[in-house]
Amino acid sequence: MTSFPGLSNQDIDNIIAYTSLPKPEPKVTAAPVAVSSGDDGTIQNMVLVGFVLVFLLLVIMFSLVTKSLTKLSQTNGIEEQPEVSHPIMESFYSESIFNVGFCNNVIISFCLFYVWILYASRY
Repeated sequence: MTSFPGLSNQDIDNIIAYTSLPKPEPKVTAAPVAVSSGDDGTIQNMVLVGFVLVFLLLVIMFSLVTKSLTKLSQTNGIEEQPEVSHPIMESFYSESIFNVGFCNNVIISFCLFYVWILYASRY
């Protein structure tokens, strides 16, 4: 008595014949040839140069603003107060390193950099 009473002897013979056949060999196809899109990365290089120029412009602007504020404070008679030194760990606990806004900026910057890396790796 079989475990599958709904199968006839012909069905069982067909199943045995199907399972005893050798596996067909997989068809070997030629590897696809990479087609160049004609993009040699000039646009990405131009964008990178643009970012570097904007960064340099910001550095120059900040240095000019610092110089002008120093001159303004000297003409108004405001003296620069000496900086009090303290241990480095104390500054980590008291300064804005643990500030929520600073942490959010760091996280957002990291996420944007990660997305940029993923986008750039596609090319």
